[in-house]
Amino acid sequence: MNSEGIENIMNEFIYKKGSALFQFWQYKLDQGNPSLTVEGQPFRFYKKCEGLEMYRTNCLTKDESRQYLLDGLPAEERIAYQRTSSDRNQFMGQLVVPVYKGTKLVGFIELTTHKPKKDYADEFLRLSSLLKREGLATKGLTV
Repeated sequence: MNSEGIENIMNEFIYKKGSALFQFWQYKLDQGNPSLTVEGQPFRFYKKCEGLEMYRTNCLTKDESRQYLLDGLPAEERIAYQRTSSDRNQFMGQLVVPVYKGTKLVGFIELTTHKPKKDYADEFLRLSSLLKREGLATKGLTV
């Protein structure tokens, strides 16, 4: 997938509620085996902080982050998922949004915030609208 559409979304999406990391995970099937990578994919920090920089480094170097997305609700159900302040032991917030080109899953947009919010519905709606403008789509948000 051409990352230009994702870069356009990142340039238009503004997050003003504190520190956040916005990154794209590219999804591929290699001989029937799914894989995800952020390496070489667009990303952006909003108000950098050490915790989010460490998380980004872990996404590039460790399998646990990829495995969470592959094994978890976003990949299994192919719908958006959020981790909020109401989740137990959640020290960062997260919105994971699957990205489709037609009916084909091409990746996930992940917005990780330094502090969890009550919900990420506003961010999901903005991302959904921006995806549509780029000829991409997503599916509903679980609450």
